[in-house]
Amino acid sequence: MKSVLLHTIDGEQVEYDANCGGLNPWEAIPCLRCGVCCSRWQAPMSHAEMALIAERMSISVCTFIRRYAQKYPFKRGEYLLRHDQKGCIFLRYENGLATCAIHDVKPEACRRWTPSLSHSECRQGLSQRGGKLLLPSELYPEGGELNQFLTCLSAEK
Repeated sequence: MKSVLLHTIDGEQVEYDANCGGLNPWEAIPCLRCGVCCSRWQAPMSHAEMALIAERMSISVCTFIRRYAQKYPFKRGEYLLRHDQKGCIFLRYENGLATCAIHDVKPEACRRWTPSLSHSECRQGLSQRGGKLLLPSELYPEGGELNQFLTCLSAEK
């Protein structure tokens, strides 16, 4: 992996080079909202998760499975979120930022994903942004999401 030049909020440049130790790539970072993880991975879902999503969409579980899920080949009774040519069927882009059409009821596998430079998906997303990290207000233009993000940051301190 070649080194990536990161820009901090203060305007400083920091080089991340995995071959030389660079930054600690295992720490969580704010989501870049690039959508790469959603385009690569199919989230497994339990029947309870599908029922919750179907209820939110005002459709039956059978209709949800037929339209949005496929059988998980390695675990009986579990399903995967269906993908289309762009990735997850619920992946959307607004103003160049990835969003989830079922964000508030997304499967546990999606909720557990922690953005980190240790993930090749996040490194790809960063390189798509030209190696620049965005300010939280650029990632979350709506007040509610920004406030939630800032609350999470202050809780970690």
